[in-house]
Amino acid sequence: MNSPVPSKYGVKRSRNSEGSIWEPILFIIFFVTVAFLFGSIANAQTSRSAQTGRSIRPAAAVQMQMGTTAPGNLSPVSSSASGPSSVMGSQISSRKKVRIKQESDFQFSSQLVLEATSSVDPDKERDHTGWYALKPVLVYAPYDITAAATIAYSQEYKYQRDDGDEGSFDDIKYGIKKSWKNKKHFRSALFDELSFGIGGFLPANSVSKRKSFQGSVGPRFGIAKSFGKFSVGQTFVYSRSFFVYEQAESEAYNSPDTYASVTGLTYKFTDKFSLNSVLEYAVLVDYQNIRHGAQKAVFSFDYAFVPQFGTSLGIATVRQTRSPDGQTESFKFYEKESTLAFLDLILSI
Repeated sequence: MNSPVPSKYGVKRSRNSEGSIWEPILFIIFFVTVAFLFGSIANAQTSRSAQTGRSIRPAAAVQMQMGTTAPGNLSPVSSSASGPSSVMGSQISSRKKVRIKQESDFQFSSQLVLEATSSVDPDKERDHTGWYALKPVLVYAPYDITAAATIAYSQEYKYQRDDGDEGSFDDIKYGIKKSWKNKKHFRSALFDELSFGIGGFLPANSVSKRKSFQGSVGPRFGIAKSFGKFSVGQTFVYSRSFFVYEQAESEAYNSPDTYASVTGLTYKFTDKFSLNSVLEYAVLVDYQNIRHGAQKAVFSFDYAFVPQFGTSLGIATVRQTRSPDGQTESFKFYEKESTLAFLDLILSI
């Protein structure tokens, strides 16, 4: 079945992993050190910017980018081949970004995301995975048009995947959207921002190849509203995926049509500290017109040390909604067999 569940959480074969727990720990310690160095440098640059008249532009607490809305943030619609790129999807874009040229209509920024995940099921051996992503963003300010992409690589630290690989690139996520903001483009007591765009995924790994996945594209519509410290965002997505063959190498039927709803909720305790959640539900329709449900529920605490560097700690439950007997559908906020704990380090560069 073609589902939004990431390929890195699929069937795995155990291999000798004695002492491998130290690999992700040392890796995280290394990047925390590097990130703090970059943060210190960026903070010093910010101070110099204030003296020279340049400004730092804060992003919205809930930023509707390409259809995403919140932390642990997920992409509203996952690649038909391998699903959402990371446990932490939309939250990442809510960080502050440095404006390159204040007088320019084009504003470019990018983020480096370093993520470590671990299974939480006490009845099974711990599974440790790394996810590393670069997220460039280009904004055309006069018309509030945003173009973005996500290029990511995932790495297993304790297992070998069912395809024999320990790491691979995720399918490349892309999108472009137009935003309309309250009091600037319209006046309403119901919404602070509306957005419409298109986006999808491009194949970049062996999972896509085995499914003969050629790419996906589709529209997405989003709304956002803030109530003091509380913000909510809602995105609706349709995605059309293209395949060479109706069936994958596993003989499972591919799913060309995906319908998804993503709800993001954020509560800001302070300007630096917030609680975030994202609830995603997707229905995938395969070539036999059979519907398959999938969900993602993410809860995280986010903290920005400086405008250019922050972290996110939380859990994500990624699962199929249909019961094993195929008779019922259910949405669960937590299920130990399907839940991962994650730690993200987010650096604006």
